[in-house]
Amino acid sequence: APAQTGNNYARRLTHGHAVIIDPWGVILADAGEKPGIAIAEINPTRLEQVRRQMPSLQHRVF
Repeated sequence: APAQTGNNYARRLTHGHAVIIDPWGVILADAGEKPGIAIAEINPTRLEQVRRQMPSLQHRVF
């Protein structure tokens, strides 16, 4: 979830906190209020587990 931070165009103050959240709502990384980057590890084992529990890719229609 990207988010701007700081004073934009001297008219709008934004609070930042760009985050990376896993499919179950666990916050994996938070960029905070200052300009920066949020980085999170992709764990292949966890990815397999989530895909088994939430098989949304099987619902794709081409």
